[in-house]
Amino acid sequence: MSIYIDLCNKIKAIAEEDTIVKSIRKGVHIDIEKNNPFPMVHFTVNQATPTSTTVVFQVAIFAMALRGHDNIPQADRFDGSYQEDTNLDEMLDVLNRIYIKLLKLQDPFRITNSPTFEAFYEARMNVVDGWVGTFDIEAILDETIC
Repeated sequence: MSIYIDLCNKIKAIAEEDTIVKSIRKGVHIDIEKNNPFPMVHFTVNQATPTSTTVVFQVAIFAMALRGHDNIPQADRFDGSYQEDTNLDEMLDVLNRIYIKLLKLQDPFRITNSPTFEAFYEARMNVVDGWVGTFDIEAILDETIC
């Protein structure tokens, strides 16, 4: 039984269905190099909590877009960057679509919480904007693993 790998593959498949998403990554380090196509979905499985019949995975899913330069005069902007707002709007839509599809997962997986989405702005190497959603996904254990 490979419940962790199955979960990762399900999340990857759901993200691949989104026509806006250009790349999907997984793991602890978020690679925001310019050679990665954006918009990007990146996810991490932060923890797993076992019970006698299930494992509940805490998953963080990031939806992010690279911020370009907008040509809107500062006087016509509403506080900040139009591109930042556009990125946040589009990436929120991506994360919502992923959430809706996660809700429709069938055995052995199901979402057990209402996720929280938190906006982020990354400016170390490239400027990216997006959202991270934190999900609890329960997996029913196959009795044959014991």
